[in-house]
Amino acid sequence: MRHAGHRDTSETLLQVAASLARNTRTTIAAGEMVWGAATHAFSAVAHHQSAHTHRQPTRKQMLDIILTMSPDATTRNELTRGLNLVQRSLHDHFYSRALTDDQLASDLSDGMTFVRRLLQFAERGYF
Repeated sequence: MRHAGHRDTSETLLQVAASLARNTRTTIAAGEMVWGAATHAFSAVAHHQSAHTHRQPTRKQMLDIILTMSPDATTRNELTRGLNLVQRSLHDHFYSRALTDDQLASDLSDGMTFVRRLLQFAERGYF
């Protein structure tokens, strides 16, 4: 899949997540959609890095490698915090159901904001 395909998939998953987040019975699935949107957004970013052009970063270790290539420490820290949020909170909640409804709603909002930021980086070829 090319850069535009990953970007489009990420945006579609964000739209589905936003729709699912409106109903407390489907918020758990919304978190998984945000996790999927994040991995596709990272893939869109990766297409700007020659070392990862043909590999979709589906494992967190690979996502961490992409983060180390960010141009400055502030951006690296921002992206690391966002990745940890969507992976450790939203993705893990799908299996553990450890978050309260309020925490899940907050993390969903923050996770969607993070993915949109990643997509901005992908569009600008920031990395």
